[in-house]
Amino acid sequence: MADPVESVTVEEGTEDKDRLDDDQKVEETKDNDAMEEHSESGSEASSSSGATTPSGPHGVVLKALRKLLRNYHFSLNQICCSSQKDLTLDDLEDKVEIFKTLQTSFLPSLKQQVGALLDSLDLSESAINPCPNPESVAKILSELSATLHDTRSAVEELALEPPLQAASHDRHLKFLKRYRTSPLLWKTKAVIQDDVCEIFQAIEGLLINLEHHQNPKPGESSQSEFHGSDIIDYLFNPVKCKQRINTTWAKIRIVIDGIIEWSNLSDFAVLQRDWRSSTRKCNRMLEALGEIVNGTYWRKDGNRMSAEAASDPKKVEAHKARAIQLAKTGIPIVKLGRIFFDKLSKTCLHPLPFTMDTEMSSDELESLVKKLESFYASIDYMSGHFCVIYESDKDISRKINSLRNVSEGVISELEEALLALSFCLIPASQTPSTDRRPASEQHFKAWFLEFKNHFILACTNLIDATDTCFGDQLEQE
Repeated sequence: MADPVESVTVEEGTEDKDRLDDDQKVEETKDNDAMEEHSESGSEASSSSGATTPSGPHGVVLKALRKLLRNYHFSLNQICCSSQKDLTLDDLEDKVEIFKTLQTSFLPSLKQQVGALLDSLDLSESAINPCPNPESVAKILSELSATLHDTRSAVEELALEPPLQAASHDRHLKFLKRYRTSPLLWKTKAVIQDDVCEIFQAIEGLLINLEHHQNPKPGESSQSEFHGSDIIDYLFNPVKCKQRINTTWAKIRIVIDGIIEWSNLSDFAVLQRDWRSSTRKCNRMLEALGEIVNGTYWRKDGNRMSAEAASDPKKVEAHKARAIQLAKTGIPIVKLGRIFFDKLSKTCLHPLPFTMDTEMSSDELESLVKKLESFYASIDYMSGHFCVIYESDKDISRKINSLRNVSEGVISELEEALLALSFCLIPASQTPSTDRRPASEQHFKAWFLEFKNHFILACTNLIDATDTCFGDQLEQE
């Protein structure tokens, strides 16, 4: 929940939703044996251990892991070509095939090969040697390297390389719209950089720890363990390394399946996922408001009462009673916000009376996303006011005036969101691909007019409540 007094920064509203703007694309690091011998390994684990040249029976595996970490632990993105306005799916035939191959081959193979890598290791609690067959592991890593290269190259070609569609003119391109290929790039690279490489690092930590035990430095016991900072313990402790591997492997399976599923969704279904997230966040707002009403709300770093009020328990109780009464009038607004996002995102039980035009450009989709995110953020910001008002009587005049302004702003944000939806939604009985006319005014009123009236009434009641609950205090200041 946003804190309106200490910060006006508003959470952007969607889960799993990153926007990379001024990125740069780098070419894959070339295989160069001389560089491999003398450069940094690119892995925090290897640099922490001080091991620059892998040796021992597991040297071939460590060498392969460090090369993979150098090549795939980080990458940047930049669109280096101009976009075109009149592309068709026929013009993008090669990209269509790449998209299908990514879905049906590269991503499933990536998951399968990571699983095969872990199956080739002995990760049991009692295992002394986690890598009993280094040659087999090195072979799997070689295959995995090829799959990682193919997977990353595929998403880069889809999202970054020519021919590239203009975001304002890609409404006919379905899953090759910029609105879809950019998140596909970020999601795929994230699972490689954050998750697959996390497993590589954890395996590296296991092997470094094993080498340390088998070949201790002069003056050290072969039974000694790495000691030091938490990061060293995190990187090399065998128990923690195995926990990291198991946890990350479970995540990888879910994430890769999720990417494949997400890539098959319609634009409307993608938006509905974001709106369901807003519904869940409204639930959390209601929980916080419920704590205020029950008198149990507390934050460790929250604001405190003024010295004058704190010295008089009756003043504290009187202030909290006013704040509770005010918060009660805010609850209907949050509930209506939850109803709004829930109505837009429902996919079962009762079929929606509307659907969304399937031929919207990336620019149009992004504009719609921003309008609805702004509406959600305004509700969140308003809810934050109740929290800081309840916590402290300091600057009460400023807080109440801000709440009034925000309450009026929420109405404006709703109107902006409804206007954006009016150009996108069509009756469910209408064929989206052949009839791009927006819903008639009659249809749209049937869907949202009653909700809008209730929402405006709730906001008006809140504005009136600021006078009822704190008007006398404002007059004294």
